[in-house]
Amino acid sequence: MSELQKEITRVSKLKQFKDKDKATVEQQAQLNLWKRHVDLASRFAKEEDKQLAKKIFDTYIGNYTIASFTDVQNLVDLAYEEVIQQKIQQDIDLILADENSKFVPDKQIASLHTVQERIWNLKEKIGIIQNDKKDDLSALQELEKKFNTYVHLNRNEFTLYTPYKCAGCGREDVEPLLLRRRVKDFDAYKHPAFSGRFLYNAEIIADVKKGLITKEQASRYLKTSESYITWVIKNEKKKIPMNGITQDKIDELVNNNPHLRDADYYNE
Repeated sequence: MSELQKEITRVSKLKQFKDKDKATVEQQAQLNLWKRHVDLASRFAKEEDKQLAKKIFDTYIGNYTIASFTDVQNLVDLAYEEVIQQKIQQDIDLILADENSKFVPDKQIASLHTVQERIWNLKEKIGIIQNDKKDDLSALQELEKKFNTYVHLNRNEFTLYTPYKCAGCGREDVEPLLLRRRVKDFDAYKHPAFSGRFLYNAEIIADVKKGLITKEQASRYLKTSESYITWVIKNEKKKIPMNGITQDKIDELVNNNPHLRDADYYNE
Protein backbone atom coordinates (compact mmCIF):
# COMPACT_ATOMS: atom_id res chain seq x y z
CA MET A 1 0.00 0.00 0.00
CA SER A 2 1.40 3.40 -1.01
CA GLU A 3 1.97 6.25 1.44
CA LEU A 4 -0.95 8.12 -0.13
CA GLN A 5 -3.31 5.14 0.19
CA LYS A 6 -2.36 4.73 3.86
CA GLU A 7 -3.10 8.40 4.49
CA ILE A 8 -6.42 8.17 2.61
CA THR A 9 -7.41 5.25 4.85
CA ARG A 10 -6.41 7.19 7.97
CA VAL A 11 -8.23 10.39 6.97
CA SER A 12 -11.40 8.50 5.97
CA LYS A 13 -11.66 7.20 9.55
CA LEU A 14 -11.53 10.67 11.11
CA LYS A 15 -14.82 11.93 12.49
CA GLN A 16 -14.83 15.15 10.43
CA PHE A 17 -14.38 13.16 7.19
CA LYS A 18 -16.81 10.30 7.84
CA ASP A 19 -19.50 11.81 5.61
CA LYS A 20 -17.19 13.41 3.05
CA ASP A 21 -17.00 12.18 -0.55
CA LYS A 22 -13.98 10.22 -1.76
CA ALA A 23 -12.49 13.13 -3.71
CA THR A 24 -12.47 15.38 -0.62
CA VAL A 25 -10.82 12.67 1.49
CA GLU A 26 -8.15 12.04 -1.16
CA GLN A 27 -7.48 15.75 -1.52
CA GLN A 28 -7.00 16.15 2.24
CA ALA A 29 -4.76 13.08 2.38
CA GLN A 30 -2.54 14.46 -0.38
CA LEU A 31 -2.36 17.83 1.37
CA ASN A 32 -1.35 16.10 4.62
CA LEU A 33 1.53 14.33 2.85
CA TRP A 34 2.73 17.57 1.29
CA LYS A 35 2.67 19.29 4.70
CA ARG A 36 4.80 16.52 6.21
CA HIS A 37 7.54 17.18 3.67
CA VAL A 38 8.07 20.81 4.72
CA ASP A 39 9.60 22.13 7.94
CA LEU A 40 8.48 25.62 8.87
CA ALA A 41 9.37 25.49 12.57
CA SER A 42 13.09 24.94 11.94
CA ARG A 43 13.34 28.43 10.45
CA PHE A 44 12.80 30.06 13.84
CA ALA A 45 14.63 29.93 17.16
CA LYS A 46 11.89 31.38 19.38
CA GLU A 47 8.85 29.29 20.21
CA GLU A 48 6.53 32.29 19.87
CA ASP A 49 7.72 32.81 16.28
CA LYS A 50 7.17 29.13 15.50
CA GLN A 51 3.61 29.30 16.81
CA LEU A 52 2.86 32.50 14.88
CA ALA A 53 4.22 31.01 11.65
CA LYS A 54 2.15 27.85 12.16
CA LYS A 55 -0.99 29.94 12.76
CA ILE A 56 -0.40 31.93 9.56
CA PHE A 57 0.34 28.77 7.56
CA ASP A 58 -2.76 26.94 8.84
CA THR A 59 -4.96 29.97 8.15
CA TYR A 60 -3.93 30.02 4.49
CA ILE A 61 -4.30 26.24 4.21
CA GLY A 62 -7.83 26.44 5.60
CA ASN A 63 -8.99 29.34 3.44
CA TYR A 64 -7.39 28.79 0.04
CA THR A 65 -7.19 25.90 -2.42
CA ILE A 66 -3.68 24.47 -2.41
CA ALA A 67 -3.27 22.54 -5.65
CA SER A 68 0.35 21.38 -5.62
CA PHE A 69 3.40 20.68 -3.47
CA THR A 70 4.99 23.80 -4.98
CA ASP A 71 2.12 25.84 -3.52
CA VAL A 72 2.81 24.33 -0.09
CA GLN A 73 6.51 25.20 -0.35
CA ASN A 74 5.65 28.76 -1.37
CA LEU A 75 3.16 28.92 1.49
CA VAL A 76 5.93 28.01 3.95
CA ASP A 77 8.03 30.87 2.54
CA LEU A 78 5.02 33.19 2.79
CA ALA A 79 4.39 32.36 6.45
CA TYR A 80 8.09 32.92 7.20
CA GLU A 81 8.10 36.32 5.45
CA GLU A 82 4.93 37.42 7.25
CA VAL A 83 6.52 36.65 10.63
CA ILE A 84 9.59 38.66 9.63
CA GLN A 85 7.33 41.51 8.52
CA GLN A 86 5.60 41.58 11.91
CA LYS A 87 8.95 41.62 13.74
CA ILE A 88 10.19 44.55 11.63
CA GLN A 89 6.93 46.42 12.17
CA GLN A 90 7.23 45.85 15.94
CA ASP A 91 10.76 47.31 15.88
CA ILE A 92 9.52 50.35 13.97
CA ASP A 93 6.61 50.78 16.42
CA LEU A 94 9.08 50.83 19.33
CA ILE A 95 11.14 53.51 17.60
CA LEU A 96 8.06 55.64 16.90
CA ALA A 97 6.89 55.24 20.50
CA ASP A 98 10.19 56.60 21.82
CA GLU A 99 9.86 60.36 22.30
CA ASN A 100 13.62 60.75 21.87
CA SER A 101 13.56 59.19 18.40
CA LYS A 102 13.23 61.73 15.61
CA PHE A 103 12.99 59.35 12.67
CA VAL A 104 12.92 55.69 11.64
CA PRO A 105 16.25 54.54 10.15
CA ASP A 106 16.19 54.13 6.35
CA LYS A 107 17.54 50.59 6.81
CA GLN A 108 14.43 49.60 8.75
CA ILE A 109 12.10 51.09 6.15
CA ALA A 110 14.00 49.41 3.29
CA SER A 111 13.87 46.04 5.06
CA LEU A 112 10.11 46.35 5.54
CA HIS A 113 9.53 47.24 1.89
CA THR A 114 11.71 44.34 0.72
CA VAL A 115 9.79 41.84 2.83
CA GLN A 116 6.44 43.27 1.72
CA GLU A 117 7.49 42.87 -1.92
CA ARG A 118 8.47 39.23 -1.33
CA ILE A 119 5.11 38.60 0.37
CA TRP A 120 3.25 40.11 -2.59
CA ASN A 121 5.20 37.97 -5.10
CA LEU A 122 4.58 34.76 -3.13
CA LYS A 123 0.86 35.50 -2.90
CA GLU A 124 0.76 35.92 -6.66
CA LYS A 125 2.56 32.59 -7.20
CA ILE A 126 0.12 30.74 -4.95
CA GLY A 127 -2.89 32.51 -6.46
CA ILE A 128 -4.00 34.28 -3.29
CA ILE A 129 -3.94 37.57 -5.17
CA GLN A 130 -4.00 38.30 -8.89
CA ASN A 131 -1.49 40.33 -10.85
CA ASP A 132 -3.15 43.70 -11.51
CA LYS A 133 -0.88 44.24 -14.51
CA LYS A 134 -2.99 41.77 -16.49
CA ASP A 135 -6.07 43.18 -18.12
CA ASP A 136 -9.37 41.30 -17.97
CA LEU A 137 -8.92 39.83 -21.45
CA SER A 138 -5.42 38.41 -20.87
CA ALA A 139 -6.47 36.98 -17.50
CA LEU A 140 -9.46 35.29 -19.14
CA GLN A 141 -7.27 33.92 -21.94
CA GLU A 142 -4.80 32.48 -19.42
CA LEU A 143 -7.64 30.86 -17.45
CA GLU A 144 -9.11 29.44 -20.66
CA LYS A 145 -5.72 27.98 -21.62
CA LYS A 146 -5.33 26.28 -18.23
CA PHE A 147 -8.89 24.97 -18.33
CA ASN A 148 -8.49 23.56 -21.86
CA THR A 149 -5.34 21.74 -20.74
CA TYR A 150 -7.17 20.26 -17.77
CA VAL A 151 -10.12 19.14 -19.91
CA HIS A 152 -7.73 17.45 -22.36
CA LEU A 153 -6.19 15.47 -19.52
CA ASN A 154 -9.54 14.67 -17.92
CA ARG A 155 -11.83 14.60 -20.96
CA ASN A 156 -14.05 11.76 -19.81
CA GLU A 157 -14.57 13.26 -16.38
CA PHE A 158 -16.37 16.10 -18.18
CA THR A 159 -18.30 13.90 -20.60
CA LEU A 160 -21.65 12.18 -20.15
CA TYR A 161 -23.03 9.73 -22.73
CA THR A 162 -26.81 9.94 -22.95
CA PRO A 163 -29.07 7.53 -24.88
CA TYR A 164 -31.47 8.86 -27.50
CA LYS A 165 -33.77 7.57 -30.22
CA CYS A 166 -33.71 9.11 -33.70
CA ALA A 167 -37.09 10.64 -34.50
CA GLY A 168 -36.57 9.92 -38.20
CA CYS A 169 -35.34 6.33 -38.44
CA GLY A 170 -36.04 5.10 -34.91
CA ARG A 171 -32.40 4.04 -34.38
CA GLU A 172 -31.21 4.02 -30.77
CA ASP A 173 -27.76 5.47 -30.07
CA VAL A 174 -25.81 7.56 -27.56
CA GLU A 175 -24.29 11.00 -27.80
CA PRO A 176 -21.51 12.56 -25.67
CA LEU A 177 -22.35 15.73 -23.76
CA LEU A 178 -19.65 17.95 -22.27
CA LEU A 179 -20.55 18.71 -18.66
CA ARG A 180 -20.30 22.19 -17.17
CA ARG A 181 -19.15 22.43 -13.56
CA ARG A 182 -19.25 25.24 -11.07
CA VAL A 183 -15.76 26.12 -9.85
CA LYS A 184 -16.72 25.76 -6.18
CA ASP A 185 -17.74 22.15 -6.85
CA PHE A 186 -14.77 21.39 -9.07
CA ASP A 187 -13.38 18.46 -7.07
CA ALA A 188 -16.79 16.80 -6.67
CA TYR A 189 -17.23 13.15 -7.67
CA LYS A 190 -15.44 10.65 -9.87
CA HIS A 191 -17.62 8.41 -11.99
CA PRO A 192 -16.59 4.72 -11.62
CA ALA A 193 -16.23 4.34 -15.40
CA PHE A 194 -14.05 7.42 -15.93
CA SER A 195 -10.27 7.07 -15.87
CA GLY A 196 -9.50 10.74 -16.39
CA ARG A 197 -7.94 9.95 -19.79
CA PHE A 198 -10.41 7.63 -21.49
CA LEU A 199 -13.55 5.65 -20.70
CA TYR A 200 -13.11 2.46 -18.74
CA ASN A 201 -13.88 0.86 -15.40
CA ALA A 202 -10.69 0.06 -13.50
CA GLU A 203 -12.24 -2.85 -11.60
CA ILE A 204 -13.61 -4.48 -14.76
CA ILE A 205 -10.24 -4.20 -16.52
CA ALA A 206 -8.50 -5.62 -13.46
CA ASP A 207 -10.83 -8.65 -13.52
CA VAL A 208 -10.13 -9.16 -17.24
CA LYS A 209 -6.38 -9.22 -16.56
CA LYS A 210 -6.92 -11.69 -13.70
CA GLY A 211 -8.98 -13.93 -15.98
CA LEU A 212 -12.09 -13.61 -13.82
CA ILE A 213 -14.15 -12.33 -16.76
CA THR A 214 -13.63 -12.38 -20.53
CA LYS A 215 -13.03 -9.44 -22.85
CA GLU A 216 -16.41 -10.19 -24.40
CA GLN A 217 -18.08 -9.79 -21.02
CA ALA A 218 -16.16 -6.60 -20.30
CA SER A 219 -17.12 -5.10 -23.66
CA ARG A 220 -20.76 -5.95 -22.93
CA TYR A 221 -20.63 -4.30 -19.50
CA LEU A 222 -19.10 -1.12 -20.96
CA LYS A 223 -21.11 -1.28 -24.20
CA THR A 224 -18.01 -1.23 -26.37
CA SER A 225 -15.95 -3.66 -28.49
CA GLU A 226 -13.48 -6.37 -27.47
CA SER A 227 -10.77 -4.59 -29.45
CA TYR A 228 -11.31 -1.53 -27.27
CA ILE A 229 -10.81 -3.62 -24.13
CA THR A 230 -7.54 -4.87 -25.64
CA TRP A 231 -6.52 -1.27 -26.39
CA VAL A 232 -7.30 -0.14 -22.83
CA ILE A 233 -5.16 -2.90 -21.29
CA LYS A 234 -2.31 -1.99 -23.64
CA ASN A 235 -2.55 1.76 -23.00
CA GLU A 236 -3.81 2.11 -19.40
CA LYS A 237 -0.31 2.89 -18.10
CA LYS A 238 0.40 5.43 -20.84
CA LYS A 239 -0.25 9.12 -21.03
CA ILE A 240 -1.92 9.89 -24.33
CA PRO A 241 0.06 12.55 -26.31
CA MET A 242 -1.85 15.78 -26.93
CA ASN A 243 -1.13 18.41 -29.55
CA GLY A 244 0.19 21.69 -28.18
CA ILE A 245 0.93 20.36 -24.66
CA THR A 246 4.53 19.59 -23.69
CA GLN A 247 5.56 16.42 -21.86
CA ASP A 248 6.73 18.46 -18.85
CA LYS A 249 3.31 20.11 -18.59
CA ILE A 250 1.58 16.73 -18.76
CA ASP A 251 3.91 15.34 -16.05
CA GLU A 252 3.21 18.35 -13.82
CA LEU A 253 -0.55 17.97 -14.12
CA VAL A 254 -0.39 14.21 -13.53
CA ASN A 255 1.73 14.67 -10.39
CA ASN A 256 -0.71 17.27 -9.06
CA ASN A 257 -3.74 14.99 -9.58
CA PRO A 258 -4.51 13.01 -6.39
CA HIS A 259 -6.37 10.40 -8.47
CA LEU A 260 -3.31 9.46 -10.58
CA ARG A 261 0.03 7.85 -9.79
CA ASP A 262 3.38 9.62 -10.24
CA ALA A 263 4.16 10.62 -13.82
CA ASP A 264 7.09 8.17 -13.88
CA TYR A 265 4.59 5.31 -13.64
CA TYR A 266 2.93 6.36 -16.89
CA ASN A 267 6.27 7.01 -18.59
CA GLU A 268 7.43 3.40 -18.27
